[in-house]
Amino acid sequence: MWMDAANASDPYCAPRYSTSSNCREQEPFSPRLGSVRGSLSVVQVDAFIDEVATNYPLITKVEYLGRSVEGRPLRALCLGACNISEDKKIPQALFTGMHHARENLVYTIDILTSDYRNGELAALELLASRQLWFILVVNPDGYAHNEMARVWEHNKMGQRKSGAPTCDRSPPDAGVDLNRNYDVCFARDSKGSSNEPCGDDYNGPSAFSEPETRAVRDIVERNTSDFSVALNYHSYGKYINLPFACQAEGQPTEPNNALFVALAREMAHFNGFNYGQSWKDSNLYTVNGETSDWMWQAHGIFAMSPEVGPGFQVAPVPGFWPLPSDVPQLSSELHYSNLYVARMAGPVYALEVQSIQLGAVDDGDSTVSFVSVDVAVSNTGLRPGSAELVGSVFVNGSSASDAVQLELKAGPDGSGTQSHTVMIPYSGDDFHQSMREIKDLFLVVRDSLSCQLFRVAVHFHTDVERTNHPSFQTWTALPLPRCGTCELFGASEHGDAGLPTSPVCGDIKDVASLESVHTRDVDASLTSSILPSSVSWSGFVAMAAFAGLVLLVVVALFIRRRRGGPKKKPSRAKAAAGAQKRRSNVQYSRIDANSPAGDDYDEDETGLVDAECGDRGLSDEEEDAVARRTTKTLRASTEDVV
Repeated sequence: MWMDAANASDPYCAPRYSTSSNCREQEPFSPRLGSVRGSLSVVQVDAFIDEVATNYPLITKVEYLGRSVEGRPLRALCLGACNISEDKKIPQALFTGMHHARENLVYTIDILTSDYRNGELAALELLASRQLWFILVVNPDGYAHNEMARVWEHNKMGQRKSGAPTCDRSPPDAGVDLNRNYDVCFARDSKGSSNEPCGDDYNGPSAFSEPETRAVRDIVERNTSDFSVALNYHSYGKYINLPFACQAEGQPTEPNNALFVALAREMAHFNGFNYGQSWKDSNLYTVNGETSDWMWQAHGIFAMSPEVGPGFQVAPVPGFWPLPSDVPQLSSELHYSNLYVARMAGPVYALEVQSIQLGAVDDGDSTVSFVSVDVAVSNTGLRPGSAELVGSVFVNGSSASDAVQLELKAGPDGSGTQSHTVMIPYSGDDFHQSMREIKDLFLVVRDSLSCQLFRVAVHFHTDVERTNHPSFQTWTALPLPRCGTCELFGASEHGDAGLPTSPVCGDIKDVASLESVHTRDVDASLTSSILPSSVSWSGFVAMAAFAGLVLLVVVALFIRRRRGGPKKKPSRAKAAAGAQKRRSNVQYSRIDANSPAGDDYDEDETGLVDAECGDRGLSDEEEDAVARRTTKTLRASTEDVV
């Protein structure tokens, strides 16, 4: 695995890594389509679970949760660090689908397993440090009824309730609304649910009266569970429901309500979903006995209920049963949300380099020169983290600093930041590097499951007065599973190479080690010696063609600046769609050219800075800077892989 070049064209973003593996042949991702209007049928879902468990035994576990009213199996699929001893607490995220027999959830699993095969580092780190639990079909009976009746072909919304025989006078109206059957606000009033057995939102005779909701309750409450986040999927509306859906409960107390809003805001960063309490919106209503309300009230799980699919303005039948060709796009809209929530389930380490200085220690027998790095470390996840901070001038972690032990409380709001100084040796008895040779510093925050590797590009000035005030820039963190470079970074100094590693390490050893990257500057004063003394006619033609291309770019930018009238400002949804075509590796978002994208992409949006730094147009000064960088060809920085 190598470390990719910075995005030099965007001065507002830190450089970032390419987490895609260059060690394995990359298999393209193709969205899976099923026989139920593009979604998988009940039988296909069961086969899918078996297929994933068979193909990926190191990162999967299947648990039997019971049977539905009509006897169909209820199963949960764990993806990630599912086979680690139960005495080690692994951050957990829960995803449920089809409470109402009209939703499906397999897209994220398909992409994660595809990226596992391809050696995508961010996927490997996520799967080595989290447990993602999926109950793909909470209501298999209702879904099977819709499948058999093919309700979408008859312009019907279909059955939302379970297969419970509650309505003798009208069997098609039988069943329990499973999302009204949880023990919170149960049967509180006639607005949020119904006590009528034939009603469309019948809550059942008592809370958890149904085997399907008891299955969800049991997996949440078992001794080995420690879920901090959950997404309970429904359709449709492009809306993220936050607790409490029951109006009588109001909102969670602060600061928890603000944290719910912050989580939903980031989930909606690329898909333009709205979010909030459903009863505040005229399109929705109060809900009794709702899944996410119970998970939050009873267990403190940050649970939300996204409404997948098109917006509320779409008619019910195409809303609940979209065209098969639309299913991949609708699924992809929530994929980043799934991965973001899974990452937030545990500690998420952030590091800010505040200053860098040179120093030396003389113990009488020898002198050790070091780089002193002042950093601020924080944990923005939902679980506390125990980790260590190690630094080196080498990417493999040799000749590393002493480890700094970190105990970081959960602080999504940025509280709990700790300041530390890392003393990274660069010259001693066993090795020597001159100050000018130091181009990068490598800092690793490592816990028992994974690492975050921070590369700091540094330049020490030759001017004596400025030597101790170097220029530096920190790259975005590279996530690594606790294998290879992550496991061995600084190990020779600390004697901890025997620490337990992830069970997947043997399967990914070909992609888990990083190789050095050297940067060299080509100075304009050297170009006379680089150019040959005689150049062929074809060389002149090539140079003239290149000069013409540069001139065209400059003219185009000039015309664009001079163009009259206000610039078009795309809507949030349209900008998000455009960003999906342009972006990759956004904290492992898997939003890239291989993912389905909307048809409303506007090529004119390429004038926007990527959504990672906020959608905005380039200013006149920024456009001038781009033009200057385009024409400045005699000085460049290149990346070489050793």
